Amino acid sequence: MKTSQNTLFVIDDDPKSRKAVAALASSLKITCETFASAEGFLGRCDPSLTGCALIDFRLGGMDGLQLQERLQAMGSALSVILISAYADASLAVRALKGGAVAFVEKPYKNDELADAIHEALEGGTRARQSPAAQAENRQHLTTQ
Repeated sequence: MKTSQNTLFVIDDDPKSRKAVAALASSLKITCETFASAEGFLGRCDPSLTGCALIDFRLGGMDGLQLQERLQAMGSALSVILISAYADASLAVRALKGGAVAFVEKPYKNDELADAIHEALEGGTRARQSPAAQAENRQHLTTQ
């Protein structure tokens, strides 16, 4: 699947949520593709994709953190935002330590989600970097 770096991939098993995020992306003039499951997304994904994966934590089958880990293991260049209606602090910490750009709780304000999406797509975040570059940045930070 070829795409531009400004593509938002929405992985959420709730059709209303997918539709709402797609409408938000359209209003922001961001290309958006939606998927009902992690497995469906992985079936079309390759490590060279750029952009942002907006992943709901609770999915049927593989959950959002497992998908985030799978993308990282693949060497994916996608930035990740996790969203959840069932958030707790430990879930947010795990997502962020795993390289997520943001963790957004449902229900969210459109401005809050739009800011996270823009940061992920345009911010040159560490989630877009290769795992080797991430490790180098961590090493650099710890030695200063």
